[in-house]
Amino acid sequence: MKKRSTLVTGTLFSLFALTLFSCKKSDNASPEVEPPVATETRPLLDSVITISSNPEWNEATAYRYNADSTQAADIYISTGQLNGVFLLYKNKQLTRYVYSPTGNINDSTDVYMCSYDSKGRLAIINPDNWGNRDSLVYNDANQLVRRYKFYSNELEYADTLTWTGKNLTAYRSVQRIYGGTENDVYIQTWTFKYDEQKNPYQGVPSSSFFYQEDRWKLSENNAVEVAYQVTNGVSHNIRYAYTYNDKHYPASAAYVKTGEGVSDDGTVRFVYRK
Repeated sequence: MKKRSTLVTGTLFSLFALTLFSCKKSDNASPEVEPPVATETRPLLDSVITISSNPEWNEATAYRYNADSTQAADIYISTGQLNGVFLLYKNKQLTRYVYSPTGNINDSTDVYMCSYDSKGRLAIINPDNWGNRDSLVYNDANQLVRRYKFYSNELEYADTLTWTGKNLTAYRSVQRIYGGTENDVYIQTWTFKYDEQKNPYQGVPSSSFFYQEDRWKLSENNAVEVAYQVTNGVSHNIRYAYTYNDKHYPASAAYVKTGEGVSDDGTVRFVYRK
């Protein structure tokens, strides 16, 4: 499966207007009410298109939504790949999602069931076969801080997420080597730096379901630098320079990726629904 991304979206807050009364010098004074403060409507991503200096690395993701603006699917296409993720809800709460290697829901091969804790937070992602599951742990700010991945009921990954304010600044993934000892592990670390503008992926839950390098999409702002390091191994770095639209969301980004055995640069275009 294409590495993309991992869980969970931004919280919407309701803003209530304070009603002010002013008394006129009249026997029949009536209150004057200020109009309510309008809440911001988050724009919905229609597609994200990456054009690389190496045409073989070009890719695009198209997002689809239900009538209530919950995400219905995303379809990914690149050279030699076409796949999709489809999401299903009950009362606007995600209950399961399915993966299709063809981009057609009728060809789905993997089904993931979603369970929630007493606070309504996604707590377990459980495929309906092989006894695999992801267990999720949150801090008091409802931010994901631990993710445990089990295969055949054995712990495979133990991941730790570190937050600074509302942005994920580090992600450490410890994988136990199959057949090895308890201390025989493979450690990957991602660190992130951010701008101060709005992240469009917060309205796209499926972006957080898959691999670790996409977890920055859980943050409030946009990553301007992503650094990757394997303990005693390879490392690389990606830097982004954004241009923004009049709503302070990214319209495009130029990126440069450097590191051991890696060299890539190009542009990312963000297209929003009208």
